[in-house]
Amino acid sequence: MRNEELAREIQLLALKIEELEQHARGRGLLGTLNIRHTEAQEISQALSP
Repeated sequence: MRNEELAREIQLLALKIEELEQHARGRGLLGTLNIRHTEAQEISQALSP
């Protein structure tokens, strides 16, 4: 049960990071922020049943 909760939280965080990336792209800041969420997605997949 706890792993499922963690996986959900990680997925939500990955979505929020993706939203930040989109805003950063719109403002030309993506290179400055250097945000990546692939690690969060990998962890989420590992925790998913």
